[in-house]
This record gives sequence, C-alpha cells and structure tokens, in this order.
Amino acid sequence: MSWSAVWFLSADNPENIRGYGFRGLVIDEAALVPLDVWNYILRPTIAQTLGWAVFISPPGAQWFYDMSTRGNDPEEPDFESFHFRSTR
Repeated sequence: MSWSAVWFLSADNPENIRGYGFRGLVIDEAALVPLDVWNYILRPTIAQTLGWAVFISPPGAQWFYDMSTRGNDPEEPDFESFHFRSTR
C-alpha cells in the first residue's frame, strides 16, 4: 500500500512552510504569492524529489504571468500552460 497525504498550507506566513519536502505542489492564487516565497521557500520543497508544481491564478502581471508564458514557448519543453474559463 502506498501512503499519501494532502497538506493545506498558507503562504501568509511562509516560514511555516520551510523545511518540508513534497512530491508536488498546487499553488492557488499564485499571483498573490511573492516571487521570493516561490524561489526560496516553495521551490526547494520539491527540488530534492524532482517534484512538480501547478500554479492556479487569474491573469496578472506578477511572476505568475512570466511562468505561464514559458508554457507556450516551444523552447521550454518542461513547461505547459493551460487556460480555462471559470464562467460559461
């Protein structure tokens, strides 16, 4: 049997996230998370496991936008971007 757990953590106090190791992250409202929190706290939690990250956010001109455009760049094969409407 394989054991897995789902954790729900807030980036309001990012120091509480430091030191964990995860196989993947789902970051909701990613545009509201400061870039330094991604680079120095969240990203290292998946670095040792070569984990994945899913970023969810409305469009914005933050670092999230820069990351999402990488998914449309053919020279960035490790990135994918998707766009879904939340209304009909």
